[in-house]
Amino acid sequence: MPARRDGSHGGGGDAALFASLARGDLDALGALFDRYHGAVRSVVLHAGVPRDDADDAVQDTFLRLAATAARYDGRDDGRAWVLGTAWRVAAERRRTVRRFLRALTRFADAMPPTVSRTPEDDRHTAERVEAFIARVAALPEKMRAAYVLVEVQGVATDEAARALDIPVATVWTRLHHARKRMLDDDGGPP
Repeated sequence: MPARRDGSHGGGGDAALFASLARGDLDALGALFDRYHGAVRSVVLHAGVPRDDADDAVQDTFLRLAATAARYDGRDDGRAWVLGTAWRVAAERRRTVRRFLRALTRFADAMPPTVSRTPEDDRHTAERVEAFIARVAALPEKMRAAYVLVEVQGVATDEAARALDIPVATVWTRLHHARKRMLDDDGGPP
């Protein structure tokens, strides 16, 4: 199905795109890329892929989506499927905790500046962002996956459960423990 001038692919939602992709339609892959590449990049960065490797991880994610399109479960909204795939690709790319922490540091440095009135405000904001990123990095990987998908990316818990291939109750449990750790570490969110 060719892409329209308005950037949509025609035929509706993600289920149609995955069905077309499963039949070998690379325009459908392009439409999925246009729709989700920003969120995929965000997930791979939050998952600890170094900024220098993020483009490769994004590309790997979409290649994996093309390879697994025939197994797509038919939901019209494929955001959780795409982001879950991105998380798994990112997890495979991480080799060490040290590499993960270096990537988070680069992520913090690249965050857009906030509007503030004084250099002290900027310093305080930067410190809070760095502290938040460090607290996320300190979460165990399974808790971190649930936290990043639900809290950072805004994926619904049932969608996150499908993306991570775990029961919804497990997502809620991991979120509960992750939120508690995040609040206990320094008294609150950034």
